[in-house]
Amino acid sequence: MPLTTRTTLPTDVPQPPSHHDEPEGDVPTVPPTVNAKPTLPSTTSAPPVVVAVVPDALPATPSPSSNVDAARLAQTKQALYHSWKGYQVNAFGKDEFLPLSNTAKNWGNGNGIGVTMIDGLDTLILAGFQKEADEVMDYIEQHISYDQDIKVSVFETSIRVLGGLLSAFQLTGREGLKRQAVDLGNRLMHAFNTPSGVPDNYVNLRSGHHEGAGWNGGLAILSELGSLQMEFRALTDITGDPKYDMTAQRAIQAIRPSCGALCPRNFRGSSGTGGNAALGSFGDSFYEYLLKYWIQVGRESDMYKEMWDRAAEHILRTSKATGEYLVPNGAETGMTMEHLACFSGGLFALSSVENRNPEHLKLAEDIANTCHAMYATTATKLAPDVAHVGPHSISSGDPKFILRPETVETYFYLWRVTRNPKYREWGAEVLDACDRHLKVDRGYVGSTNVNVVPTPHNDMLETFWLAETLKYLLLLFSDDSALDLKEFVLNTEAHPLRIRHGGGR
Repeated sequence: MPLTTRTTLPTDVPQPPSHHDEPEGDVPTVPPTVNAKPTLPSTTSAPPVVVAVVPDALPATPSPSSNVDAARLAQTKQALYHSWKGYQVNAFGKDEFLPLSNTAKNWGNGNGIGVTMIDGLDTLILAGFQKEADEVMDYIEQHISYDQDIKVSVFETSIRVLGGLLSAFQLTGREGLKRQAVDLGNRLMHAFNTPSGVPDNYVNLRSGHHEGAGWNGGLAILSELGSLQMEFRALTDITGDPKYDMTAQRAIQAIRPSCGALCPRNFRGSSGTGGNAALGSFGDSFYEYLLKYWIQVGRESDMYKEMWDRAAEHILRTSKATGEYLVPNGAETGMTMEHLACFSGGLFALSSVENRNPEHLKLAEDIANTCHAMYATTATKLAPDVAHVGPHSISSGDPKFILRPETVETYFYLWRVTRNPKYREWGAEVLDACDRHLKVDRGYVGSTNVNVVPTPHNDMLETFWLAETLKYLLLLFSDDSALDLKEFVLNTEAHPLRIRHGGGR
């Protein structure tokens, strides 16, 4: 889901691209087994749920009857298969793939830590692409080493790679994935070795040397230091070792005295600076993890729930409507809407169920309407990265679209909560626009200007396109049994992590 930035790692992490010159090959059609569902660990069935304005809980599996949009699900799987084959044929094993130039690069100019393949792995599993998933898992176990002299972003590596390993292990039970997750987690833990317990932004995977971000004056960022807790909690759950969870929680305990309803954007140690962060960049996934960590641990951590409730109340008060549109925190943002903030509709939809609060659901639906308009009002029907919202129009501030997931994330949660078919229709519109404007020979790439047709392209198959955008579309068009939200909660990169019901796995 949302990141502080969603393009590349900050510029103080050296990553000159390496080249991969394997022949392109043809991308085959989707195999006959494309609609097969993965075998997931068994879950407890429940009686059919009668959907209310705000249901008592998200619908359990199995659903009363199959509820699949077969045509759109097949279209989504075709997009996934096309994206995956472009990477597999031309850049397999590399961290990032550039489809237009047919080049690839690794983070930190290292040997590759599996970013694209691990970020997309659980999507392959959920889509039933077992052959492709097995190939990835074999490669992870046999060829990836985290003993590399490279500096990586603690946040990005945790949510994408560690989260992907943990999710795939919890979906499949493959012990090799667990070993890799524990090894990577131990290396990332060095970043927390600070006087305050607030982690530094970067860590060297081999030496354990850690440092702040030069581009941000060495300050820690709220959305980064506060978006590690779900992954480290999952490490505790799969190992039984409390050190991972305790270390990540210490960071929240350290900054909590600096927080009011919202928390500061940046921290030097445990001292906040730079004004408060809301639901866009610098803050987004911190607030997401307040609610989701509480769900993950069996709804037993009062500190996280109390902090979420305060933030949610503030966001309700400061969200501002103009005409038919509403911007979360609009009274504090000058009615500027980042695409990153579109995730918050899904967050409030989830919160509406957890809190039994119709106000949260209404806010979620209003956010979804605004984000839908961000897509509907451009020439490509793709949303700009930043929009300015007026009473009768929405205009592009930053006109690029980089395959972001946040809006379809909100559509997914609202579909699960309300069963309103418009959310599937709106998701289909996004998928159609991506197919029409962003599909290229070796995958999908972003647009540098959504207001122009034919649209100019960037040259990046974003890893979160595989991990998030396509996963949320896959789940939006699938039956609920594809992923039971009573058993799993998704991290900010859409990796499903098991909810603890009186004890970890």
